[in-house]
Amino acid sequence: MVDVGPPFTNSLTTLDTLLPMPVDPSSHSDEGEETIARIRSFRSPSIISDRFILACTRASLNAQPPLIDVALLEVTSSSPVEDIQETLTINERGFDPMAVEIPADVAEQFRPNLVGGSAIIARWQGIGVSTGMWLPISRGVTELAGIATLVEFRRRGFGLMTVVALASSALLTGADLLFLSTNDEVAHSVYHRAGFFDVSPGPGATK
Repeated sequence: MVDVGPPFTNSLTTLDTLLPMPVDPSSHSDEGEETIARIRSFRSPSIISDRFILACTRASLNAQPPLIDVALLEVTSSSPVEDIQETLTINERGFDPMAVEIPADVAEQFRPNLVGGSAIIARWQGIGVSTGMWLPISRGVTELAGIATLVEFRRRGFGLMTVVALASSALLTGADLLFLSTNDEVAHSVYHRAGFFDVSPGPGATK
């Protein structure tokens, strides 16, 4: 098994200097038609047209203080299969609490999907509680996807920490524009707290 390095336990303590937040979180130089155009060049408009689309840049990312007893682990294409299993299982159970554990062979088959990207697992007291991944960067743009927190661990800040860790990992790897999509109002609020801003009003919204 390949050692992918220590968990990101202390990564968020330095984000306020690595990724400074402007005084006004709503002031973004990258908001508008150019942002939408770059996102559409990454992801088909037909796929994202019926969802809230949010974007984030280095300037807008809102660093968060670390949570007690939480370690953040990066999962890459060279990670042990057990870590890939864990992130896939958390993702499945985040949407379906009754989902079974992802088998090792399925995790191995998923491994190529992590090439050029990365996943994050948030572990509380050694238990994986939240996960997500960012996709391979194209022309400075990447999408955050598969973000999920186990039902019994929601509303405790784990999802927010995972989103910020994913965003910072992608930005530090070379992305300059991140985006994600959701049709869930609660998730929408969490993404705002992380520093993501709306670039599409979402389903049924009016301007």
